[in-house]
Order: sequence, then C-alpha cells, then structure tokens
Amino acid sequence: MMDDSLYQYPHILLPPTSTTERFTSPKSGPRQGIKTPLRDRQTHSKALLRQIDELKEAVEQLDRERSAWGIDAQEGICIEFKSEPEFDLKFESLDYSPSGIELLAVKEFAARTYATVFVPEGKISYFIKKINGYSNQRKAKLEHVKNPGQRYKTGSRCSFHAF
Repeated sequence: MMDDSLYQYPHILLPPTSTTERFTSPKSGPRQGIKTPLRDRQTHSKALLRQIDELKEAVEQLDRERSAWGIDAQEGICIEFKSEPEFDLKFESLDYSPSGIELLAVKEFAARTYATVFVPEGKISYFIKKINGYSNQRKAKLEHVKNPGQRYKTGSRCSFHAF
C-alpha cells in the first residue's frame, strides 16, 4: 500500500529520474575501432622481438652492475610503450594481472600515447607470445582487422626502470 503522505502534496510532480536500457556485456558491447597504421606483420613483429631482446640484454647488464655494487636483485622492470604519431595505443591490453603485469600510467604528449607497464621478473614472455600470435595471424577482413601486436609499437629501451 502506498504511503498516504505522497497524496498530501499533489502539486509536486517528480519527473522520471531514470531510464531503462538493455544490458550490454563489456565483451560484446559496441566496439570502437582503434586507429592503427597498416604494417607488414612479419616485419613489424621481428622489429618488436628485436627490441625485446635488446631490453632483456640491458636488464641483464643492469643486474650484473647491481650485483657488483651489492644491490639486491630486481623484482621486475617498467617498460614504456609508445604509439606512432596520430595513431592510437590500445593500452588496456597491456595490463595482465594474472601474470602480475600492471599498467602503471598512460599519458599523451606531442600526438603520441605513452603507456608505462610494470613487468615482473620472468614475465616478459607474455609479450613475446602476444607478438608471435600477432605475427602468425592471417589478415582478417578490412572491417574486422585484429591487430593485437600493433598496440606494442615500440618498447622504449631507455625508459625502463628496475624495482
């Protein structure tokens, strides 16, 4: 039964305060295309893997220097990914908590997007698998292009930090 106090104020009208919308799962929701440059997958993935190898070598060198100075070993590294000028970086896909990979920061500067990611020791293989998968994918129809490796355009070797 409705509260009688509501009928004491018939001159007060409350407009509708909500709207009804159909539920849309985040996984099946509207997909907004990400603007990425067209590339040869094989060439691009080889360049990315080469950058990861350079990064691994730099981290090993840093570990040797730390050991020489008596500094404890690191628990991981921070890697900065950057987009091509005027193109998007799908930074959400850089975060992978089951492996401890964590997106730390995202910033835009000079028409580029930069994303800093913490990668625990021994988990760089996650990105290697992603790049290999990107390299092996067949080209999809133009309207449904899937380019997970394009979001990993450049890992900046000079901007990693050891923890």
